[in-house]
Amino acid sequence: MARIEFVEQRLNLWAEWVHRGRSGLGGGMLAMFNGEAIDSGPPTARIPLNEEECWNTEASVLKLEQPLQDTVVLYYLSGTLAVRSKLDISDAVLSKRLDKAHRVLSALWLVAGPVEDQLPRSFTPLS
Repeated sequence: MARIEFVEQRLNLWAEWVHRGRSGLGGGMLAMFNGEAIDSGPPTARIPLNEEECWNTEASVLKLEQPLQDTVVLYYLSGTLAVRSKLDISDAVLSKRLDKAHRVLSALWLVAGPVEDQLPRSFTPLS
């Protein structure tokens, strides 16, 4: 499956936000406080969640036609095994559905217009 990277990242952040009870907009932790060694490679600071973007992502997911909506929700919130068991589909069908969902969501989120309308709401331009 050819996933669209920004769609994948946005859906993963949305899933984390849902798992936190649709809240929990905290930032990251320093490596010394989350159990990682200081010299263990590249930093893994958590990207803070933007609540407005998560609500918009959820609204977009709910606009997907069935069975794409159920597939996306189950896959990102519960994983591959949950999708296969609850929807009784093969890995090939799962891959095709996620690919189609990524294309649909990408089209929803890549809107032509003023740059200000395309920036994340948490972005504040310098004066």
